[in-house]
Amino acid sequence: MERRRRNARIRIERAHHLLSDSSLYVIRYRIHNAVRNFPDHDALYWPVISNEWYARIESVSVTVHLPTRLPADSVRAAAVVGTSRSHEPGVRPTFPVRGAVAFPVPRPLQPWEGMTVAIAWPKGYVAFPEKPVRLQSILADNWVFLFPLFFLLLLWRGYRQQGQDEGAPDSVVVRYRPPGEITPAELGAVVDERVQLRDIGGCILELAVRGYFTIHRRLFHWTPDEESLASLLGYEPESVYETVFERNKQADGNLLPHQRKVLDALFESDDTVRMSDLASTFYRHLPEIRDAIYRQCIHHGFFTADPRTIRRRYLNKGVGFAFLTAAVGLIATAFRTSVSSYASLAPLIAAGLTLFVFLAFAPVMPKRTRLGLKMKNWALGFEEFVSRVGADKFRADTDWSTFETLLPYSLVLGISVAWARMFEGGSGRTSLPWYVGPGVSSSPLLFEHALATAL
Repeated sequence: MERRRRNARIRIERAHHLLSDSSLYVIRYRIHNAVRNFPDHDALYWPVISNEWYARIESVSVTVHLPTRLPADSVRAAAVVGTSRSHEPGVRPTFPVRGAVAFPVPRPLQPWEGMTVAIAWPKGYVAFPEKPVRLQSILADNWVFLFPLFFLLLLWRGYRQQGQDEGAPDSVVVRYRPPGEITPAELGAVVDERVQLRDIGGCILELAVRGYFTIHRRLFHWTPDEESLASLLGYEPESVYETVFERNKQADGNLLPHQRKVLDALFESDDTVRMSDLASTFYRHLPEIRDAIYRQCIHHGFFTADPRTIRRRYLNKGVGFAFLTAAVGLIATAFRTSVSSYASLAPLIAAGLTLFVFLAFAPVMPKRTRLGLKMKNWALGFEEFVSRVGADKFRADTDWSTFETLLPYSLVLGISVAWARMFEGGSGRTSLPWYVGPGVSSSPLLFEHALATAL
């Protein structure tokens, strides 16, 4: 016998022996859990002949012997024949003796035609296994699901020992002074343990605030070329803003490695560049900028190890253990003599659950140090301050430098709009040395919007 997916193929042959038409072969096999236990009756529903035979079957007769000699009037029986999409109820059951039901098929079965019988009888004639026995049977058929459960407990223990941040989190205290020990890009990485594009945007804004370059928002009149696609589509001339970065070479020192990479990536080609030109060049430097930010976080002691390496390690383990779960389950199923027709699905589902468990734990396994946890608490305190303290309670107009200094931090935390709103109505400044464009003299909120558009 050989198994092919959910089917079993039985080969009956002897070497150098030609089968004759008069040969009779009796095949005996045992089926577990075939009888269904319903609240008001017991039943057998069984596909006697599947719809996957590609040979013509000349004659079919099925007889089912019930476990006791039940009278015919207490038994309900039915059968259908045909293909999987077209079943014809043409088989009339007979009761040759008490406790037996016969299903004579009046015609041959064509290729891909099958037969299914259904028999129901009153309760009390069949003894079903007790709950411990049924539980043991369920575990025997589904033991492979112990794999994801084991990995879940193992990963939870690993998270408690290796993934939780060092030290207990402090209570959140409102913060509105610069943290001092961490740059905006590093803070964004520490908060969510990832370097995102807005973290790099915060680094760009920080460099501008510190005077390494000037951001110009220039208005120019755009007119489509007569032979261009825009002209053919009917685009009208319009006035649009363009962002231009102009480097200040006098302020070109005292930079951390990731800040240096960002500055060099911005001005790779010239000391004056347009945002439209950077669209095709700056993205090539993103991987090395991300690497530099992660390395700087580890150098400053915010993480015990590179978060990317830890996440990647657990993802690789998840893929490996998922394959192991599927392989062990499928091999064990192949060697079992009694399995359900869909037994091969259990190892695959268990493998998927194993992979899901590792995918769920991988993002939380990177570990912050005590200093990293302190920086995260500062970010939470700053967010608390911005979200709960109103502009009327904060004398923002007396300290515009606070707005500039913390603007990059608010950008990486996603609260730059709320931070700018706190400065609405104050006297503020009418100009900034690092920004030339609309919004500064009229409204910090408009300035933030213009700046966000520029970056």
